[in-house]
Amino acid sequence: MAHFSWPEPPGCQRCPHHIRTGEEARVTYKEFYDSFGFPYGHAPQEATQLLFYELRTPSGTLLQKGQSSSCPLHGLHPETLLFGGGGYLRSVMAVYANVGYVTLYCSHTPCNEAAHQCLSHIGHFLQDFPQARMDLYFSQLYHTGEEHPQSCWNWQGLRELASHWPRVTVSPLSGTRWSVLLDRFVLGTPKTAYLPLHGRAIADRINAYQIGVITGIGPVYVDTVPVSVHTEPPTQKLPPPPPPPYLRQPYHSWPFPVPQWASVPRRMEWYPPWRTVNIPERPKKVVRHIQLPSLASGERPFEAEEEEEHREKSRMNKK
Repeated sequence: MAHFSWPEPPGCQRCPHHIRTGEEARVTYKEFYDSFGFPYGHAPQEATQLLFYELRTPSGTLLQKGQSSSCPLHGLHPETLLFGGGGYLRSVMAVYANVGYVTLYCSHTPCNEAAHQCLSHIGHFLQDFPQARMDLYFSQLYHTGEEHPQSCWNWQGLRELASHWPRVTVSPLSGTRWSVLLDRFVLGTPKTAYLPLHGRAIADRINAYQIGVITGIGPVYVDTVPVSVHTEPPTQKLPPPPPPPYLRQPYHSWPFPVPQWASVPRRMEWYPPWRTVNIPERPKKVVRHIQLPSLASGERPFEAEEEEEHREKSRMNKK
């Protein structure tokens, strides 16, 4: 008779240190690659979930940075450890009353499944601390496909969280955000990781499209550099060829007969073929003759009467 035994629950190598702060929050490049799927694409859903956070004042001064990881032994997600009842960030907010910005870098989007309710914990946190705003960046979507029976709850939770825009933003990690994350939370990053990669850029654009469909808020910010599949070196523009030697000399030394117009200085104006120029004609001199009104019979013009009066005065003076 065969004997069957139930598999033991998976152990946890991080227990009990699932929350680390300061420089201890950094992880190796291999751990970062296994959780975030950087730089080639998505990581498997069974990978350890990582969440990096930054707390800043309203002026942008960094107060604390840290890391939270999932626990497969107790079935806890990083958001539950930070935002749940008695979560770590709740105690931090009680000490730092001037926290104005909470930035999250998540390997997976928070879920709203019955066993975890990560999005519900984040929503209650925002209600309890209305002075703080939140920017959430993720690497891949968690259980949002039709093959997952609880995907509808995750869709609804993400939609409710994104409805708090502009206080809350939900965007995929992309472009310069990857560089910021590598500089602040990863150890031993190779130089090639900072180069734009085609596979990662495609995954970031897909994430932006999918989160826009889920939340109904768009366009979602995505900072990706368009990279072609077959990268070719940039073609260098060659300078224009120099003119023939005879054009660089006076026309008197040209090796062929010079037309007469070349030696006659004249002003030449050129117009492009798409421009029509109406050259005005030379104005014509127009002389108009004013026809004076005809005098009636017996009437004399005013000039004739004045001249006759002048003659009469001269006669009187002579007498």
